[in-house]
Amino acid sequence: MKRNTRWGAAIEIEAVDGTRETIDPATDAIALMENPGPPESSFSIDGDRGRDPATGRPLPRGLREGRTYATELQWLMRGKGAAYIAADASLPWVDAFRLCGMQPVVDTTPGSESITLAMRTDDLFEGGSVDVHPEGETYQLTGAKGTFKLEGQKGGPTKATFEIQGIPDSVGGDAALPALTYPNVIAPNGSNIGINFGDFLTANVEDWSFVLNATINPATNINVAGAHGGLILELGLPELEVTIASPTLVGTPYHTAGGLNVEELLARETGIPISLDVGSVQYNRHHINLLNAQLADAGGSSEGAKALRDLKFTAPLTQVGSTSDFTIVSD
Repeated sequence: MKRNTRWGAAIEIEAVDGTRETIDPATDAIALMENPGPPESSFSIDGDRGRDPATGRPLPRGLREGRTYATELQWLMRGKGAAYIAADASLPWVDAFRLCGMQPVVDTTPGSESITLAMRTDDLFEGGSVDVHPEGETYQLTGAKGTFKLEGQKGGPTKATFEIQGIPDSVGGDAALPALTYPNVIAPNGSNIGINFGDFLTANVEDWSFVLNATINPATNINVAGAHGGLILELGLPELEVTIASPTLVGTPYHTAGGLNVEELLARETGIPISLDVGSVQYNRHHINLLNAQLADAGGSSEGAKALRDLKFTAPLTQVGSTSDFTIVSD
C-alpha cells in the first residue's frame, strides 16, 4: 500500500524551452506544504473514432496523443534566510515564478540584498523541467509553464499556489522519493502582514489574495511524434482581493492617512499604488507592489458587529507602452 506521508518536487529552468534539464535534488527542491498527488492528464487528440454507421453505437477509441500533465504546487512563502547573491536568480521558488512569465533581478548591494521579480518585457517566456514526487511515484514534466495565486490570513503564513502544466518527459512510474534538500527557514506568520493603499497606511486586514490570471494553452503539432507542440503562456489581468475593516470615506484624493473612500475610487477608476508586505525579518520577507491598482469591485460584509469591506483591485499597466504593473520583492 502506498502512503501519503512524504512528497516532494524540484524545478530547473531550461536553457532551451522544451529540452529536459538534469534535476539536482540537493539544489532544485521546493519545499511543498501539501502532497501534490499524481498530475492530471489531458490530451489534444482524444482518439475518438465516432460511431458505427450500421448500429449507431460508439466505436473503440484510438490512441490518445498530445498528453499534457497538470499539477499544483503549494509553497509557504519564505526567504533564503541569508543575504542574496547573483546565483539566487535560480533558487527553486524563484524558478517557480519564472515559469509564470516573471524575470528576476538580484541586487547584491551589501546590507540591502534583494530579488525583484517582474513580468518579462518580451514574450520569450521560459520553460522548465519539473519533477513531482507523490510518495512512491515520480512524474517528470518538460517545457513547463504556470500561473500562481498568493493568499494569506491573519495569524497564518502566506501560501503560494503554482498551477503548472508540462509535457511528460516520461509517463509516471513507481520510484523511491529522492533525497531532496530544503533550506532551514520558517515562513513568517500572517501577523507580520501590512497593506498600504496609496496614502492609507493603517488598514485592518482580515485576509487577501493576489492572482496572476495567466492561462497555459497546449499546442498541437501532428507533424511530430506525440503530437505535442509545446505550451503557450497567455497573460491576463492580475487581481488583488482583500477584506478590510470598513474605513472612513475620506475626501479627495480618496486615499489619505485618515481612510479610504472606496465609493469614489470605484466610480473614478483612480489608479493608486498598493504595497503588501509579508514578514519583517530581513532575508525572510516579501513585498507585493501594485504600481497602478484600480478598484474594480467593492462589496460589504460583516463579522459579528464588525463592518467589513470586500475589495477587488486589478493591476493593469501604468500606461500605454509601459511594462510596469506589479513586482514581487524578496529582501
